Amino acid sequence: MKRLLFTILIILVLPLLYQSTPTEILKLKVFDYLVPKQDPSGYFTILNITEEDINRDGSTIALTSGKYKLTFQPGIVDDGGSTNFETKPKHFEKYPSELTGLDQILINTERLILSAKAGEMIFYSKGNYGFISDGKL
Repeated sequence: MKRLLFTILIILVLPLLYQSTPTEILKLKVFDYLVPKQDPSGYFTILNITEEDINRDGSTIALTSGKYKLTFQPGIVDDGGSTNFETKPKHFEKYPSELTGLDQILINTERLILSAKAGEMIFYSKGNYGFISDGKL
């Protein structure tokens, strides 16, 4: 009976011993030995970054920082660079003349839907907060 219990104990404990940290390290070292080490190729890739036209592209999400200047114009911009947006931010105190100098996120598309299905929608602003629209507010 003692021999049977000892055998069962060995069978139950053996997997636990096999998964211990020293055996895991040993398995990794064996794996590293069996897999050939690759030498660096010395080649590198040059990425060609294309700057998109945020006013004429279908939809744009731009994450900018520092001195990058966003050339954003509201509304639909034609080939001549004119926009169909008529409302000017007359009552928006300290409206920036250029969209530069700060970390900025621009989302520009034909329709934007923000939805909070089950909770609040919370907006924070250290400066002014405003909506500018050609339609009704």
